[in-house]
Parts: sequence; structure tokens; C-alpha cells
Amino acid sequence: MRFYVPENFRLTKKGRDHMNIFENRSNFIGTFEPERTKNSVQNLFKLAKEIREKLSKQGYLLDSYLSYVLEAANNTLLYEAAEKGFEAGSELQNLCYAVMDGSGALEEHPFYQTVKQSFDLQQDTYQERTTIMSLHSVLLADAFMEYATQSYVREQEAMLNILDDVKLCELYKKIIFLVDENLMEQLNLALKERFFIVPVVAGFMQGLTNDLLYSLTYRDSETSRQIFQLIMDAMSIE
Repeated sequence: MRFYVPENFRLTKKGRDHMNIFENRSNFIGTFEPERTKNSVQNLFKLAKEIREKLSKQGYLLDSYLSYVLEAANNTLLYEAAEKGFEAGSELQNLCYAVMDGSGALEEHPFYQTVKQSFDLQQDTYQERTTIMSLHSVLLADAFMEYATQSYVREQEAMLNILDDVKLCELYKKIIFLVDENLMEQLNLALKERFFIVPVVAGFMQGLTNDLLYSLTYRDSETSRQIFQLIMDAMSIE
């Protein structure tokens, strides 16, 4: 059985790869890389203290600035981002089922028509509803990743607006009027390296990808083949 495969799924021949990047487990789980956090917490606040002392009686400006930044860091939690990404996968699955049922449910969803188009182009002959849903979820994965991630970014930006970006910028300007801006640039870089190690958007995308992996490894009872096998069976190599 062959099904419609979008152009971005067609395989292209590439030069031979001489290295198996998955030979070591570290490529799955990572390793401790101290260079990712170049500044220790102690060194970071040593620099902050130096700036505060230069500010003298107006040291409270730096205290307020640091409070804003640290609160922002604590409001962008990676584990929550990954969880939301994983949950977004269910959103795509529900859209697929809604189109399959033809009930008109979820028609107002911004991604509904994209899902419907996928089903209109595909003549599905598999018996299992979960197999059909999984196939379409995989075929729509890249487009849905773009849609869902952009929506998540807008949500995060709206949340961070609560922290008052204008106030943060005002504090920064007041501080660099009194001390060398180079010191504040060093401090900002240290804060980013130590407290914003992994962007939350990356966590969201990984969570959504983990949900995709469930679809890829789902085994169809009728054919006893996993979804990734069915996709490769239907692909043409140009």
C-alpha cells in the first residue's frame, strides 16, 4: 500500500558518513560540559558586587535589576516547556481524529485545514484508527512543529511582559550612566550562561518531538509493522 508523501519527506542521497554519532550513550543523554556555564555562581555575584560598589549609594539599582532577571529566568522553566511540547502532540492527534470522524469538531482550530488537506490527499486503507492517526501525525510533524512552536513563543513573550521590560531597560540605562557599560555587558553574559543554559523553546520542541517518537514507534496490529517502517515502505527515492 502506498500513500502520499510530501516533497520534504523524499530522501536525497548524501555523501557517505564515516562516523556513527550514536555509538556512545553520551550522544543521547549528553555530558557535563563546564564550558556551558563559564561563570560560576560565586564569580557571577563577585562581578555583581563590584558593580554595586561602584554604584555606591545607588547600588539598589543593581539589586532591582538582578531581581528582575532572576525572576524572568525562574519563570521560563525548561521542564514545563518540555511538558507543554509533549502535550501539544495530543493536540495534533485530536485534530487528526476530528477530521477522521467528520463531525466538524475543532474546525475553528488554526491548524485544522492543514490536517484536513493531508487526509484529502491520502487514501487510507489501514484498518486501525490509531495507525491512520499516527501516519498523518508523522507526515504533518514538521508543519505542526512550526505552528505549535510559534504559538508557544508568543505565549512566553506575553508571560514575560508581566515582568515589565520597560522597567528593566530603564534600570540598565541608569546603571550604565554611573558605571562602565562593559561591566554590565559582562554581567549580562554571565547571567545568560549560568541561568539560561538551554532555551525553553528548545525544551518545547524536544517535548513535541518525544510525542512524535511515540507515533513513529507505534506498531500496526494488521501489518505488525511500526509506523516508521510503513513510511519508508511508501517512500520513493529520487
